[in-house]
Amino acid sequence: MPFAVAEWLWCMKGANDLEMISYYAPSYRKYSDNGITLHGAYGPRIQKYLPKIINLLQKDEHSRRAVIPIYTIHDVAIESKDIPCTSSIQFLIRNGRLNLIVHMRSNDIYLGLPYDVFNFTMLQEYVARKLNVQIGTYTHIVNSLHYYKKNEETIKRIAYSAPAKAKEMPLMPKDDLDNRLQELIKYEEELRINGNKIKVPNEGYFGNLAFILYKYSKDREMSTHDSSSSILHSSFK
Repeated sequence: MPFAVAEWLWCMKGANDLEMISYYAPSYRKYSDNGITLHGAYGPRIQKYLPKIINLLQKDEHSRRAVIPIYTIHDVAIESKDIPCTSSIQFLIRNGRLNLIVHMRSNDIYLGLPYDVFNFTMLQEYVARKLNVQIGTYTHIVNSLHYYKKNEETIKRIAYSAPAKAKEMPLMPKDDLDNRLQELIKYEEELRINGNKIKVPNEGYFGNLAFILYKYSKDREMSTHDSSSSILHSSFK
């Protein structure tokens, strides 16, 4: 869950830096071409057009042109370790509800799908709040849905385990949405840089998201401390 929240914030701030996302998923470092950024990051690709999409749907709620291309002509046959898996996303208002259709060229059912669905449905809800419409359907279309052999046993274990009890997220607040989102983005940055000494906001929806990040930071710091202590003790044996 911490990675899901962090990835959404990373996307909403339009970032492609490795520093933030690798704090939650160190494995991302191996996908960077320059050790600084990720070529296929969705944030810059989405945020470049998102204000225009919102404006378009505010002017014409029946528009069929609210499409954001993520995989572009510049990604075709280039040499990079990180090519976007998502081809495009399209927003459609139907019967007063905002639907979102996501097309993906490729999707790992274990490592990618759960986080992509979280990220895009959070984006869908954000846009719905900006447009003052209800949330509609979410459609996720994948051309190549796959998994890697090394994850097969874990996937089987999940598939055959009892379903987890669903817990519905509260609705994203409409009031002062952008300021609250920016406050959460700022909190994440301070938490990552200064550690879990930063006070957790105790304000409803965004406070809950902040606590998820806080808990991860605290657990991460304790894990690092335990590892350091273990190395220190072993050196005296």
